[in-house]
Amino acid sequence: MPFLGHLRRLAFGWIDGLLQTIHNARLTFRLSRSNWSMMAGFIVLALLNALTDSFSVMLIVPLLQSFSVDSVFGGVPFLEQIGALLQPLDPTSRLRWVALLILFILVAKGILQYLLDVIVYIMPLRVERDLRIRAFMAIMESRLSFAESLTSGETGNFTASFPARAGIAARFLMQLIAAVMTIVLILGLLLAITPTALMGLAAFAIVASALFRAITGPLSRRLDTQLTESQERFTQAYFEAVNNKRTIRIFNATEIFLGRIRKLLETLRTVQAQTIAVQNATYPFFSVLAGLLVCLAVLAASFYQPETSQSLLGILLVFLVAATRLLGPFSILHIANMHFAIHSEAVVQMTRFLDQAAANVDTDGVLPLPSDRPRIEFRDVSFAYPGSETGVRDLSLTINPSEFVAIVGPSGAGKSTIFHLISRLHRPSSGQILIDDVPLDDLAVRNWWDCISIVSQDVPIFNATVRDNIQFGVDEEPDDRRIMEALALASADEFVSRMPDGLETRLGEFGSVMSGGERQRLALARAFYHRKPIVMLDEVTSQLDAITEQRVAESIRRLHADGCTIIAIAHRYSTVRQADRLLVLDKGQLVDAGTPETLSQKNEFVQAMAHGTA
Repeated sequence: MPFLGHLRRLAFGWIDGLLQTIHNARLTFRLSRSNWSMMAGFIVLALLNALTDSFSVMLIVPLLQSFSVDSVFGGVPFLEQIGALLQPLDPTSRLRWVALLILFILVAKGILQYLLDVIVYIMPLRVERDLRIRAFMAIMESRLSFAESLTSGETGNFTASFPARAGIAARFLMQLIAAVMTIVLILGLLLAITPTALMGLAAFAIVASALFRAITGPLSRRLDTQLTESQERFTQAYFEAVNNKRTIRIFNATEIFLGRIRKLLETLRTVQAQTIAVQNATYPFFSVLAGLLVCLAVLAASFYQPETSQSLLGILLVFLVAATRLLGPFSILHIANMHFAIHSEAVVQMTRFLDQAAANVDTDGVLPLPSDRPRIEFRDVSFAYPGSETGVRDLSLTINPSEFVAIVGPSGAGKSTIFHLISRLHRPSSGQILIDDVPLDDLAVRNWWDCISIVSQDVPIFNATVRDNIQFGVDEEPDDRRIMEALALASADEFVSRMPDGLETRLGEFGSVMSGGERQRLALARAFYHRKPIVMLDEVTSQLDAITEQRVAESIRRLHADGCTIIAIAHRYSTVRQADRLLVLDKGQLVDAGTPETLSQKNEFVQAMAHGTA
């Protein structure tokens, strides 16, 4: 009874594993849908390649038999019949014809193998490329709250590690399917030759596979989980260290982070080494087991039934030849299955991520902009960031066309939240934002983004030239005259002229070759270059000296005079004193509004700003 219970558990475990493999295979096909034609071509070529092996066996064995007076293959009907077809030919002609046929088969096999080797390396690269593009678009088109919920480790996995592993999974899935079909084909030919050898080979395949799976299955599943976890931990730590390199240097923590990364890399290397050790055990395991089985059968026949050993020898030799031919696809079957299982976790997680991103896609409106210089109105708008009370509550305000409005208030009052809502990076949880009485959600967002220009306090500078950074987002020939005008308006022309290559100077990652104030002015020059109807400025003078701030303030007034709507967030009174109106926020609500002059007389916060104590 305990033995039957063990067999039952093995059977159910095998069935569960098979169902899980089929499920993961379906997900892999789903992720690889743009490469189905290449996958189908690979399977067809693999079958043709298997046929070349089978035909060579069916020619060589009868040829040898035809030269033997007392053939050990006399009891093997199918081979005996093929050998009889060769008998009428004289020995020289027999050798020549078979040699020509084998030469043709070998040339065909060489061509087929070359095509298979090319496809098996090209296909995962194409799957990886497609998934990286899909992951990038999923992040860019999903709601900002979803995209920003991803850690750097998860982002690295979804855009780099998992697409690569999904491509590898697709490769091994194709090899798995091709190996199964090759084995079925060879077994079918063996059935035509001798059912006795087929039954022996089938029994060998079932027992050997079950034994190998019982030995390596739990280890493969453990390695699968460990590989995914170790890659994610390493990616997380690596990106964290690289993105915070300045802080790490200042705190003299380089060696600490280096030790952490080395430890994570060593863990990853250990898992990868164990995976290689398991997969390389496949061929030796099956070849030794097959040889052992044949030797035991021959020895048993010689000891217990010597008179039948001669007739049994033919069947055993056919079994040995077929087993040898099957060892290749059989080993590929188990290696491919093992690798597919190891990388299928990436397939599952990649599929889950794409499904979640699709469920969180940022829906778009279809209406065009009502006018070139629209009015912006908040009606009882509320919004809070996930896990935080920061945001706005029941906010109502209006910003008229060509108006210069400054938004002020203490930290956490909701000033930047207004920018996020106007730019539709976030959407209100209640209330409405209207653009000329049209709900913002009903507008085609790309048309709306073409209407606004934002200069934020985090100053996004890209690792490109000065010219590319100024013209960012404009798909047209650069206008250097306009670029220089924009740089002058932002008081950035002087330091750009000192750069070694002028407008062609590359600015490094995040503008690392510039100071904070220079990055701020360059971002402001970008807004002056685009000259969009609505310009949103978030603390654009926070890192500027008094003289430069005065020049930038004059440039902002010039934009306002040209008819642009200016919406500015600032803590310095000198930046907002020329505004048409000040909106004072506190705890997410509008608490006061009026001209700078009026509020500087009655509002405590504006008074503190004017005296430099806010």
